[in-house]
Amino acid sequence: MYLKIVLSSLFILFLQHLAQVIYHMDYHRVVYNHLPGQCRLVPGVEYGSEDMQTLSNGLTFISSGLLFPPSPMSIYKYHEEHNIRGKILLFDFNHPEENPLVLKISEGFDQDTFHPHGISIFEDKQTGRVTLFVVNHPPGFDTIEKFEFIPEENLLQHVKTYIDPAIIFANDVLAIGENSFYFTNYGHFRGCWGHLMEIILGLPFGNIMYFDGNDYKLASDGLLLPNGLALSLDGKTVYVASPKTEDLKVYRRESNNILEFVQQVPLYSGVDNPTVEPDTGNILIGAHPVLYQVAEHLSHPEVSAPSQIIQQEKMYLKIVLSCLFILFLQHLAQVIYHMDYHRVVYNHLPGQCRLVPGVEYGSEDMQTLSNGLTFITSGILFPPVPKSVHKYHEEHNIRGKILLFDFNHPEEDPVVLKISEGFNQDTFHPHGISIFEDKQSGQVTLFVVNHLPGFDTIEKFEFIPEENLLQHVNTYIDPAINFVNDVLAVGENSFYFTNYGYFREVWLHLMEIMLGLPFGNIMYFDGNDYKLASDGLLLPNGLALSLDGKMVYAACTKTQDLKVYRRENNNILEFVQQVPLYSGVDNPTVEPDTGNILIGAHPVLYQLTEHLLYPKVSTPSQENMSSKNHWYLRILVSSCLLAPK
Repeated sequence: MYLKIVLSSLFILFLQHLAQVIYHMDYHRVVYNHLPGQCRLVPGVEYGSEDMQTLSNGLTFISSGLLFPPSPMSIYKYHEEHNIRGKILLFDFNHPEENPLVLKISEGFDQDTFHPHGISIFEDKQTGRVTLFVVNHPPGFDTIEKFEFIPEENLLQHVKTYIDPAIIFANDVLAIGENSFYFTNYGHFRGCWGHLMEIILGLPFGNIMYFDGNDYKLASDGLLLPNGLALSLDGKTVYVASPKTEDLKVYRRESNNILEFVQQVPLYSGVDNPTVEPDTGNILIGAHPVLYQVAEHLSHPEVSAPSQIIQQEKMYLKIVLSCLFILFLQHLAQVIYHMDYHRVVYNHLPGQCRLVPGVEYGSEDMQTLSNGLTFITSGILFPPVPKSVHKYHEEHNIRGKILLFDFNHPEEDPVVLKISEGFNQDTFHPHGISIFEDKQSGQVTLFVVNHLPGFDTIEKFEFIPEENLLQHVNTYIDPAINFVNDVLAVGENSFYFTNYGYFREVWLHLMEIMLGLPFGNIMYFDGNDYKLASDGLLLPNGLALSLDGKMVYAACTKTQDLKVYRRENNNILEFVQQVPLYSGVDNPTVEPDTGNILIGAHPVLYQLTEHLLYPKVSTPSQENMSSKNHWYLRILVSSCLLAPK
């Protein structure tokens, strides 16, 4: 049974890969002949030219007579029948009506095994000396040949032959100096069948090497059939054509001449040799638009294959701006979608409910003791809110407070807890809260997130039930407490807390939301030190702890999911899973009897945003419930606390 599944899967993968290979061979593509103007066939290169390089004075070197290492025997026979020999031609673009001439090569160089491929020139601006580097494919191995051009004699003076194990299967060379150059190794296998396997299987065995005059070193690897090379006018950027992937790769030259990948520009054609225009810096790229016809031409030269010239403007401001605009529109559409303008919420109550007085202006968080007593925060002033919200609080005399509600007597109203003297209640704007209940002593410790003007704190209180009093114990202030949303007590002096983002100012915080910047985190305080428990989060909100204390649940409003973390021994949080809930989840609570999770949520985020700016505008809320194995939603619509009647 398993063997059949494995074989079936492998067969499906094979078919998928085969379909990709066939597609990339361009059998579906039709090319129409288009000329840039009046052209003529230049004699002397009837049997093809693989590369050409132009000097600043318009003289152009052209390689001809390529014998590619993986070529079948039919190609060698074709070359013999037509007496094709490797040569370098010289063409003058100042006199395009004239024909090219074949350059002489100095004595001592074996022209019988000269099969030139890629070429590159280095022009010394001071002396005028021209050095020519040529990739050569003699039988059995590859070399790079160095020549000096003697213009008075139309002669290439052979200077040196570079032979090294690093020169495996060279395609093109790029001169950097009189004795230094890059070159591409097109692949690993020089034989016909091995090279065909590389192409069909898409094996990235190609690389770019650099020679500094003494040593060869790897500049970039893991490339699939890297072809022609070109250098930007400032010498800082290297362009590499990749015909199989039909793109132009852009690299930045580091100070040690290693190439750092920058971008990949899709060109949808079998790009071959790029050339940088000396006046503009634009890139001209010779290409093969129909790859299966190129493959046929390489096996049967009498069969012609279409070619193409692509112009790329400086890598490419228009494309970059267009792409940025498209990405902006895409991101804007995502932002609008996640603001829930498309969503309709229907009022649904779990039973008879009543509006509990005392929280008419809202409650941000609530925590319940094992005996049913529940602490409720009210009077939040969120740091990024505009001045209109501050004005609303003043007009309605809204003050920060902690209320106590007893679920054993749901018909009774909550009471406002007193806070011990010495604590400044004028700057008390409570947000998230958490309780630590000592099972032995019965002592209840309450941690409260507080938003003071300009900074955040976490306040610690001891609950005195006989007096309905919160005895203030400590104020936690630290740079780690940046922009806090919720706190999670794990001990009498230890807790986690979420930093909702980085910016507290309204416009910068709005930028975080709109751009989806994951600047939020979860911190841990062990009683002495603060440390990062998890970071790279987008607007992390409420926290909850599993009954066994091993898991932490973090609600993420913007991404509309609940993230589950495992607590490590050092209290770092290890991400386990992300549970999509499709609502702006806010504060999770773990039911003490079942371990299920109740999550207060905002199903329509744009209405929540409107409510935060204009508190008079109500917004729907929602309760999400998670069992240990199943996730489902129960919708409760209310902007205030509802209690059973």
